[in-house]
Amino acid sequence: MDLTLIEAAKYENRLEHLAVLKTFSEDELLAQLPFMNIAGSGLFYSAEQQLPSVGFRAVNEGYTQSYGVVDQRAEAVHLFGGDVDADSSIVGLMGPEARASQIEMKVRSMRLTLEATVINGDSSANPRAFDGLSKRLQPGDAMAIDNAGSGGAVHQQCSWCTA
Repeated sequence: MDLTLIEAAKYENRLEHLAVLKTFSEDELLAQLPFMNIAGSGLFYSAEQQLPSVGFRAVNEGYTQSYGVVDQRAEAVHLFGGDVDADSSIVGLMGPEARASQIEMKVRSMRLTLEATVINGDSSANPRAFDGLSKRLQPGDAMAIDNAGSGGAVHQQCSWCTA
């Protein structure tokens, strides 16, 4: 089962890990995303490409036969993080809070970068990163990103909405 960052924090008792989870889940986007451990270098999954057709029929008529189309896909694991170096003389002069401050800023920077990549990531611009939602979901798909009219907000396209 996948855990959100908020649920993962309930099972963590190491203070430094709790601080990272708290900082990472400060924003709505990452707080709601499910995370899971993956063994190996990627994740393989099936995605619906086309649903089978359905319809109405009259008495003594049959339905038109159709099948859904499933596409096999793969996602590679991408390494993400950064180093935190605090000079021992600074820690000696200012205390362990100096290092903690650097760690907190690094984690906040990671959160902001990851959020931006989830929405606008482009592997052609940065081959070490992954493609975000705006690259994966094209206009006319079941879901799309409307960055032009809504100030960068994510909007789900649907047949019944007027937005």
